[in-house]
Amino acid sequence: MKRILILLLLLMSLLPLCAEDIVFTSQNMSLSADAEACSLVFSVNGNEWPLVASRPMFGSYRLRGAQRVRSQSLFSVTAIAPENGRVLTLNTDVADDVSFELLPDGVSARYYFEEGIGFSAQFTLSDRGLAVTVDTSAFIESEDLFISQIEFLPFIGAASVRDSGFIVIPDGEGAFVSFNNGHRGTYRERIYGRDRAETRDVSTTAKTPIMLPMFGMEKDGAGSIIAVATEGAAMAELVSSVSYENNPYNIAYFSFCLRASAEESISSDAVQIVYESPRLFDGRLQVVYTPVSESGYTAMAATFQKLYLNNGPCEKRSVLLIAEGEEKNDVDILGLPTPFSVYPSEVGFSTVLEALQELENPEEAAVVFENWNERMLNGKEQRNFRFTHAFGSRKEKAELLDFCDNNSILVAAACNPLLTSSRSGDIIRDLSGRPSIQYEYNPASSVGDDDTKRYLISISETEFCTDDDMLSAFCVIGEIAYSDYGSKHPMDRESYTRTVKEKLLSLAAPYLVYNGFYYTLGAALFVVDLPDTSSRSFLFDYDIPFVPLCLSGKIPFAFQSVNTSSDPMRMLLKTIETGGTLCYSIRHSEDLEWIEKSNSQYLAAISAVASERIVQHEQIEEGVFRTMFENGFEVITDYEAMEYSIKEVDV
Repeated sequence: MKRILILLLLLMSLLPLCAEDIVFTSQNMSLSADAEACSLVFSVNGNEWPLVASRPMFGSYRLRGAQRVRSQSLFSVTAIAPENGRVLTLNTDVADDVSFELLPDGVSARYYFEEGIGFSAQFTLSDRGLAVTVDTSAFIESEDLFISQIEFLPFIGAASVRDSGFIVIPDGEGAFVSFNNGHRGTYRERIYGRDRAETRDVSTTAKTPIMLPMFGMEKDGAGSIIAVATEGAAMAELVSSVSYENNPYNIAYFSFCLRASAEESISSDAVQIVYESPRLFDGRLQVVYTPVSESGYTAMAATFQKLYLNNGPCEKRSVLLIAEGEEKNDVDILGLPTPFSVYPSEVGFSTVLEALQELENPEEAAVVFENWNERMLNGKEQRNFRFTHAFGSRKEKAELLDFCDNNSILVAAACNPLLTSSRSGDIIRDLSGRPSIQYEYNPASSVGDDDTKRYLISISETEFCTDDDMLSAFCVIGEIAYSDYGSKHPMDRESYTRTVKEKLLSLAAPYLVYNGFYYTLGAALFVVDLPDTSSRSFLFDYDIPFVPLCLSGKIPFAFQSVNTSSDPMRMLLKTIETGGTLCYSIRHSEDLEWIEKSNSQYLAAISAVASERIVQHEQIEEGVFRTMFENGFEVITDYEAMEYSIKEVDV
């Protein structure tokens, strides 16, 4: 009987859907497919979560022509003809040929346009939610027309001016966007920041990049969802806007950019957009839409953490000391440059040891050494690293490491993968083992700019540091995500991030990362220099610590060091508000006095909440936030009065 059922299921998967609805269910979710109308309905707890804009929705009458068609489309495709610069927008609601086929857990939709463009999309249901997948390797493209961009569900959850709700964008630390807040225009930013391999005459990059490949949306009457770009994230842009005069909807969605473009001057007063003909990326794109059981952005963060962060629970880290060692300075004689360099340093092993010994709870500390290796400063191969003598003697180093070992202090050494170098020959290898030079590439001219050339230090096959087993692996390679147009085997941006992720996970020991882009977090032990603001885009109402909420209780994190910040008190408040690690930079011996004074005033409060999981966060009035931690501590941070309160309450 079982074999017969399996055979019937296989036969059904080969046949087009019949006219009546077919429903797939998983937990409290369902996906209904109507083959005759070529439509899909996604429901959560019996309430429909719209995949396209509702036709009778208030304000929809303002949409005309292509705008109205797009609002009813599951996908919107941009096709370009590089030879003449022609650009077409193709919406699936008016595709010339649409067909559905049954899958074991969903449906496959095939779209074809008479212009010679076609693609298939899979809609499947699982415990995580609704997964929408497109395989770019199966695109149908004509000889002179190519797909440059595809938008996934651009009107999912679309809300009108009469609806209430909000959107969460993980720009920098995170941002809160209220429906109908009156802010005009469209927010559009690349996941993980712009591709630095693509030239830009004018930088449009946000001050802080998008750290996580997701967004959240809450709509009264429909509930909350988070949308996560699980495949092809580095090729995606997050797009969002709220209702205003010419836009009746509040929306957020992912748009995947598959071909680079650039402006090319064709006269003194005219330019044209030039696209690359070859598609650098050739793989799967996927977005998973997951319902959130409770309201609020704290629940969204908890859902993302549960499904997409396997780290932790983390060790308590209340203090991070960054020892800034050497700086490479060229030697001049009588004002003329020489081929010699010096590496002055005022900070050494003994300075760091002194700072650690002053801590009340040294076991909660972590130490990072920056600019510590002469070969790395010179852009040489990453082999057999040794601390420079400028940090001190072997005896002093041994005393420091013994103290750290006895007190379970985390010690790491940073290696920077981006070094500007004038050396001839490519002596540094990229992540795939091929020669690698990063430079800006202009799709209009198809050439690289040698003036922006940089060599890349790769992740070691074993560890970053061979100096001592007590040193944890540490990298800042997750600070960028770029394409490589220049090698004989080009690497797209998504492949780069995937390679970084795989290499990091293959390391023998856990590692530490800068910034905290999602693809670097698989086995991260600590995140350094996490953004403490958003890019303050025109669309945003106010900042929220959404990324820290996702990391809380899983991965310790630290913002910019308080003593190098332009606003130390604000940095302190941000650390206490989010349960972060208080970060200090030690550049001079005088910094020890600043650290000692700061610790005596604030370290007890920091230690109470550091590395603890946040169970509730909210803005109680403008500039004032309330954080509730799992261990029972409540923190109120007031950024107007620049003060805080902390107390233990009954949970």
